[in-house]
Amino acid sequence: MVDLDKFVADCREALKTRDPASVVEKLVQDVIADPAALDAAFAARITGTSLQDRMICNDEELTVAQIAAPPGLRSPVHNHCMWAVIGVYDGRSTIVSSAMPVASRSRLASNCSRSAISAA
Repeated sequence: MVDLDKFVADCREALKTRDPASVVEKLVQDVIADPAALDAAFAARITGTSLQDRMICNDEELTVAQIAAPPGLRSPVHNHCMWAVIGVYDGRSTIVSSAMPVASRSRLASNCSRSAISAA
């Protein structure tokens, strides 16, 4: 069973550590290890179909949301200028940029402090 309230509380505690991104990455890895339980936990909390309805936590320090994208969705290279931990627990995520050299395509470059960390 996945307890989303505990997950959010644990993420908040992680923000107080010296390396919050690494701590949150481990928390995400743990929670996505049981996709069925995570899906059930989100289903019990989600009230609609908009992104706002899928937000479990959204404030100045932390955002936790379930985001579903249709197969084949393409997004232009962009940067939110913040670190993020993204847990893919159903389907897959492929990051490719034809604007980057082949050797750099596996990870998007960022001119901010930290880029997305895949926990899949």
